[in-house]
Amino acid sequence: MKLQKVLQNLKIQANLFSGIVLRGTAATLFFAISAVPAFAVSSSPPPPPPDSYLDLPFLPQESGLNKTMKTLDDHGVKPFVKYWGDFLANPVGGKSQTADWFQLLVFGMRLDLERLVGWKGGEFTISGIDTGGDDIERNIGTNFTPAQAVTLRGAALFLLYFTQHLADDKIELMLGRMSAGSIYARLPMMGLAVSGAVNGNPLSLLYNASGYHATGRANWAANIKVKPTEDTYIQSGIFQSTTDRMDKYYFHGVDFSFRRGDGFLLMAEAGWSPTFLKEKGSSETSPGKSVVQNLSFDGLPGLYQFGGYYQNDAMPTFLGSSSVQNIYGFYFQAQQMLWRSRTHPNHNFTLWSGITYSPQTEIAMMPIMAYGGVGWSGLIPARDNDQLLLNFYIGAYSGDYSQNHINSGQGSNTVETTFELSYILQLTRQIQFQPDLQYFIQPGGSHSIPNALVLGFQVSFVY
Repeated sequence: MKLQKVLQNLKIQANLFSGIVLRGTAATLFFAISAVPAFAVSSSPPPPPPDSYLDLPFLPQESGLNKTMKTLDDHGVKPFVKYWGDFLANPVGGKSQTADWFQLLVFGMRLDLERLVGWKGGEFTISGIDTGGDDIERNIGTNFTPAQAVTLRGAALFLLYFTQHLADDKIELMLGRMSAGSIYARLPMMGLAVSGAVNGNPLSLLYNASGYHATGRANWAANIKVKPTEDTYIQSGIFQSTTDRMDKYYFHGVDFSFRRGDGFLLMAEAGWSPTFLKEKGSSETSPGKSVVQNLSFDGLPGLYQFGGYYQNDAMPTFLGSSSVQNIYGFYFQAQQMLWRSRTHPNHNFTLWSGITYSPQTEIAMMPIMAYGGVGWSGLIPARDNDQLLLNFYIGAYSGDYSQNHINSGQGSNTVETTFELSYILQLTRQIQFQPDLQYFIQPGGSHSIPNALVLGFQVSFVY
């Protein structure tokens, strides 16, 4: 009887989910195909980038901090600083109305050991994070975090690992403290959204596998990546799973211990990164002895990924007091540039999409999640580096998760859908300002929570 009930719940979810996915995918593809011809012609090439190393308008270009950073880089010390600040408010819908600010600072450095100590192909990476503020996710009632900056609260040590490149960079070995989310299930387009639903990993993986972590949470790990050809790779890694103490803020990322009861997470991924229609520039002499040049074309790059995970660390079931070991799931995601201007390479149009599947509905909160969208760069004249984003995120909740909510008097959970419209204003090469709109349909998959509108913006600095 329990098996029949689970299958019946999955069938209901699949019908709801498939209808929404088909409508969303069809609309996205129609928008992508119809938009290409209208912007297939561009005028003069964009101006060259500023000379400043950091490209900050209030810093000298060839002295001060710029000069210091360039000198460090030349000697193999590559510092990095990344900052995101999200202000979001929900004036309509959700459980209650509120507004809040959340910020994330990631800082650290990469050491080129070959330049520093003569260790050929060696690198060392160390980083930390600091966060502040709060998210409005509880006020909305959603499980799709509206602010991508939301992560572990407070300050913590994050990455701490060695990298060894071998065989002309065809083999890459990594050993140290890492998170699976910093290596697996990542697409460049997924890192542009303000929403945390896919930035920079699909949230379903974090919900369905307790050992899968993202920014701010790292454990001992080892990873190997092999590139059989120039545009293909396969990689696999093993990550320590310390679920019980991972979210304890007072460890600040410096609990390096192995303890009884710790499990492991195995990850595997294969990727293909083709570039279609790429052309090399050429020149030839005409009969009149004039030189005719054919400009090179960078082509249409894409990235296709298929991966999966296995975790031996047990997770509790939604119904009853038992737990489940041997947890597994899969994902497929891809992005493909469909059009690019020959004279303005920054003017381009990219389509992306993905899906995750975790079949163990007794412990997987979101067995199926689909996501995707379009990125349109250079849409507005004279704004060559700006980008318009239109994304969707759909999550189908498991029958057991929904039944648990029904038993506690919170109502059922079926499917949650979010649409996001965002525009990236590239102020300098490092600074962005990004107005954002998100609309949540059935927040948390609940029929009793009103649809919610979220408005706000993100400011970011990435060096």
